[in-house]
Amino acid sequence: MNTARIEELVEQVRSLKDPAARDAALELVQAVMDLHRMALERMLEIAGDAPLQEFAKDSTVSGILLLHDLHPLDLEVRVRRAVEHPSLAGGQARVMNVSEGRVRIRLAGDASYETLVRNAVLEAAPDAEEIVLERAGPAVPPAFVPVETLMAR
Repeated sequence: MNTARIEELVEQVRSLKDPAARDAALELVQAVMDLHRMALERMLEIAGDAPLQEFAKDSTVSGILLLHDLHPLDLEVRVRRAVEHPSLAGGQARVMNVSEGRVRIRLAGDASYETLVRNAVLEAAPDAEEIVLERAGPAVPPAFVPVETLMAR
């Protein structure tokens, strides 16, 4: 089950007309979350710190660790790692500021590069409240050059 579906279901529960049913369902969700947090904390105690770093590399596990405030890396570190990842080497992106959940990145690259940067940051830092991408100078032309352009020269 993906997170979007979970969010849909929580919204359905919140919109229940019967306040007793709504409160009971929300309390149940919170109780399950509390149980999961306790179990995760215990697992991490047993495993120690080294595996936690490895767990955090997996996007699914990382999301669960974030959900329970157990992630070993803070927001800024996760954003910087995402922006510095080799998969984003096709353009230039630089983290300008990470403060109070707001991420500001300056980049040079085409629209597809901007999308790659945004997606990488969203995956690494779904807890960011705002992601602002600023253009640095003129956009870099795309790497693909249509054959017609080459033939016209």
